[in-house]
Amino acid sequence: MLATKPLLIGLLVFSLTSPGSNAIAAQEGVPYCHSYAGLNFPDFMVMWDYDNPASTEKKFKALLQLASNSHDKTYLSELLSQIARTHVMRDDYQEAEFYLKQAQLFITDAEPSAEANYLREKARLLLDKDQQKAAVDSLKASWQIADENRYDLLAIETALELERLVPAEQPFWKLKAKLLAKSTKDLKAQQWVKHNQAQFL
Repeated sequence: MLATKPLLIGLLVFSLTSPGSNAIAAQEGVPYCHSYAGLNFPDFMVMWDYDNPASTEKKFKALLQLASNSHDKTYLSELLSQIARTHVMRDDYQEAEFYLKQAQLFITDAEPSAEANYLREKARLLLDKDQQKAAVDSLKASWQIADENRYDLLAIETALELERLVPAEQPFWKLKAKLLAKSTKDLKAQQWVKHNQAQFL
């Protein structure tokens, strides 16, 4: 039962990294996304294997101890949101909801990107559960945060998702995505746009 699971991340991390757990060592050679409190943090997004969400979950869980010990609430929250996504992709909604609730616990003390990512992954869960209106509302809230804080890649991807989900607003969201793709100075966003030109046609 979901209610029996530990709600404190320290207990969660312990259970994932204790002997006999399924956690595995973080991959070597993975680029770092940033530094915090003297620690280099692996860019977990490059670890995604969208064809194997179970394997991806193990990679992400291997980072939980580092994230928890560092007190970097942004990294921890976003990591938990991505773990939730691996469960959404396997139709394991109870686990997805559990990890999203964990991610939500740290939003208040995190950068706005944590909430934006949480809302986006919450939208994926809602969409999978055929709650489209709530999913669209969550995506719009995510886009608003991303746009206001110049998280360009997140804003572009979210705008394109909204374009597909809301037929009546397709021109609006396509234009938002195109304008930002053209003006962004963010290198990750530029690279993503370069490799996803078909989505802007």
